[in-house]
Amino acid sequence: MIHLDPTIIRYIMMFTVVGLVLLAFTYLVKFVKPLIIAAILITIAYFLYRYTVTGTFSF
Repeated sequence: MIHLDPTIIRYIMMFTVVGLVLLAFTYLVKFVKPLIIAAILITIAYFLYRYTVTGTFSF
């Protein structure tokens, strides 16, 4: 049985948590970015559609 110093274990835990958070963050960005772009494009298209139909930028 190898005896590990508690501080080393704490550092390992910290690095693992940070790594998981970064991983989750990159995945979120990867999935959210296309959604945001799509939402912006849909909004622009909707405004252009409303503008061509009514002639004003009314909601």
